[in-house]
Amino acid sequence: MDIFELMPENFDLTGYQYILLTYTWDIKFDGKRRAHLVANGKVTIKPPEEDVWSKVVNTESVSTAMFLVMLNGIKILAADISSAYLMADTKEMMYTRLGQEFGVWAGKLAIIRKALYGLIGSCAQLHCHLCAELDKIGFKPSKAGFDLWMRDAGDHYEYVAKYIDDILIMSKDPNAILYLLQKLKGPYKLKGDGSP
Repeated sequence: MDIFELMPENFDLTGYQYILLTYTWDIKFDGKRRAHLVANGKVTIKPPEEDVWSKVVNTESVSTAMFLVMLNGIKILAADISSAYLMADTKEMMYTRLGQEFGVWAGKLAIIRKALYGLIGSCAQLHCHLCAELDKIGFKPSKAGFDLWMRDAGDHYEYVAKYIDDILIMSKDPNAILYLLQKLKGPYKLKGDGSP
């Protein structure tokens, strides 16, 4: 259970803020349902010294990359990062009391360790996490835009454009990059990958 850390009842909560957790249900077109654990983010307080917004790729950067892709005969692959926020740790000091839906842990005191949906800084934490992962596999931010990442593949440049938890991979072999980012080699479970 790395989303939370269970704490003893006498744990000193000085500096921590209480937050209520709820489940929301997402119903897909095929009828499948998925539960999302969401923090009641309207009560979180922005730390004044930290940026809580995630930067995203701009339209001009994507247009430039698309032009280069078409010019050089490069393939494009789009994907969505599943449960994206849970990959990143949170910087917010939040605690909760677990509800009945947590079974044997019901009523326990828990410190939130992961960037849950609804916490004000979660998007920025995901941004930092994804940037670090792209850097690990050799990508660097382009001068066209910080969220258009590129690397030299020898005979061409490869690009990854990121928009919060959606990525656009442009390469002669985009599946190789996808493989590096997926759970087998990387931390992410990607879904909906295919041609945009």
